[in-house]
Amino acid sequence: MNILPYQTADSSHNLTSRAGLAVLAELMAKLKLGETLDRAMPVAGSNRGYAASTVFNTFMLLLHEGGRCLDDVRHLKCEPALMKLFGFKRVPDAHTLGNWLRRIGDSRRCDQALDAVNRQLLKAALGRCRAVTLDIDATVIESHKREAKWTYRKHPGYAPMVGHISETEQVAAVEFRTGNVSPRAGHVRFVRRCQAALPDGVSVTRLRADAAGFQAELINYARQQQMGFAVRAAMDSQVKQSIAAIQDKDWQPLAPDAHGKPLSTSNEQVAFTVHVMADTPEAFGLVVQRRKIGEQAVDEPLQLDLFGDGFVPVDGQCVRRGVYLYRAIATNLDGHGFSCSDVVHWYNQRAECSENRLKELRSDFAGARLPCGQFHANAAYFKLAAIACNLMALLRAMLPAQWGRSRAITVRWRYYAMAGQIVRHARQWTLKVNPECRIRLTQAIGTIRTFQFP
Repeated sequence: MNILPYQTADSSHNLTSRAGLAVLAELMAKLKLGETLDRAMPVAGSNRGYAASTVFNTFMLLLHEGGRCLDDVRHLKCEPALMKLFGFKRVPDAHTLGNWLRRIGDSRRCDQALDAVNRQLLKAALGRCRAVTLDIDATVIESHKREAKWTYRKHPGYAPMVGHISETEQVAAVEFRTGNVSPRAGHVRFVRRCQAALPDGVSVTRLRADAAGFQAELINYARQQQMGFAVRAAMDSQVKQSIAAIQDKDWQPLAPDAHGKPLSTSNEQVAFTVHVMADTPEAFGLVVQRRKIGEQAVDEPLQLDLFGDGFVPVDGQCVRRGVYLYRAIATNLDGHGFSCSDVVHWYNQRAECSENRLKELRSDFAGARLPCGQFHANAAYFKLAAIACNLMALLRAMLPAQWGRSRAITVRWRYYAMAGQIVRHARQWTLKVNPECRIRLTQAIGTIRTFQFP
């Protein structure tokens, strides 16, 4: 019988497979996030209780390490030497983490403390940037918790709203909501929440949203705040009338973006018209896109044309008429020197700055795997997952350029997962890794230690 020529044996050395987490621990220490949290949150009632900073840092390491549930904290507890290297005297267990979530979830003061930590992260990432673009989007999390409500996707769950800063791809604010809340509800309130979450001196100057944000209240608020906005238009009867009024001579080919990126299709055209809602005091621009889908109209309609205008709905954001598919973007950027093609390309950046970052929050940081049965505890966990995302975005900016566009899961398995040995000698900790990994660690830690955060 063929067998591999090796045996197994015990080792007395402190070995770790997560040596790369030292970079994350270094960044958290540099930013003093734990100290900010300890100052803002109440002290534990028992002298044996964990400090808020200890629990918070445990959550950050757990989510970055790849934990999918609270019980995965055992992976950290199995690394006693590594955790001592990071300054932990002891690591909370899953039961303690769950109790902490339930306790802070019902506390307004604790919620504000987490907001202060997030504001500190945003300030570090934004630097001297004083004008930002805000992307807002709602997501649906399927969950069968007792308090979960039925969503429009016909399953129980929650429907949090998330606001991303385009310049840093970080989360400005989250609003955890029950599943039965409409995606169109509370947009202006949430934009105000995102504005309040920004560091002092930073303002939202541009706004992007999907079709759920196509409402007079949001457009009016953006104008009052002097924001440039681009919002995907919902295909209601008034929008279709505006599209139908566009003359053939007004359609122009969609130009390449500023980087000269080739067009995905040569059949894409754009045109500009004006539109007004019943509750908007002034008209706004409507950039209409159309794409040719064939040489003749498709015979089988997706839905009956009940209004006789020739438009057949494809979804809430797209209609078909003849050989063309139509979409539109409501905007005021035409007054800021944007052409129709510029508006389309700028709006499409939502895919990376918001939608892909939202997927990262849900998948790579377990934002869609809510651990508790209580609504407020899950809200606190979702906010912690968002803060972990922001830490990753800042860390990517500190790492070499090759990591700048990597997903969190890539950083986790190619950077955090370093084999190492931890040695304690002469009251000094030493983290030993192979030469190639040491170069990467030394470079990243040196950058973090010498960087002057605002």
